Amino acid sequence: MGLVKNIVHNNGINTSYHRISEINKNGLELAITVNSYVSEYYRDLEKEYYDMKKDEPNKMSRIAELSGVIELSSEEQSELDEINNWLEKYNKLSLMEFNFHAVTSIIHLELSGNETLSFAEIYERLKSEEGIFKDSDNI
Repeated sequence: MGLVKNIVHNNGINTSYHRISEINKNGLELAITVNSYVSEYYRDLEKEYYDMKKDEPNKMSRIAELSGVIELSSEEQSELDEINNWLEKYNKLSLMEFNFHAVTSIIHLELSGNETLSFAEIYERLKSEEGIFKDSDNI
C-alpha cells in the first residue's frame, strides 16, 4: 500500500510514490515516517533488495558447498553461474540500500482518546488532512 502524488519537496526533489515506513505513538500523537520515492520503480527495487537480503545466507552457503566440489556437474555449474548472477545483482542493489527513497518526512497525527488506526486508516488521514500528502491517491 502506498500513496501517489507528485510532490516537489523543499530540496527541489520531485517524488511521486510514498509509503509509511514507521509509526511511533507518543500519548495521543502518532509520528508517521513516510518515505518518498522518485517513482514506484525505486520502491520495487527496494522490495527486491530486501527479499534478496533474506536469501543471502542460503546463497552464500550454497556457494561454499559448490566451491568444495572438485569437478562440478553441468547442473552444479549452471547453479553456480545462476548464484553468481544473483550475487552480482544483489551487490549492485546493496550499494543503493540507503538511497532507494529520495526524501523522508515525519508527519504528526493527533489521536482522540484510545483511538487506534489501521494502516489503511492512517493513509486515509494522510490523504485528507492538511499537509503535503493531502489529496493523494492510493496505490
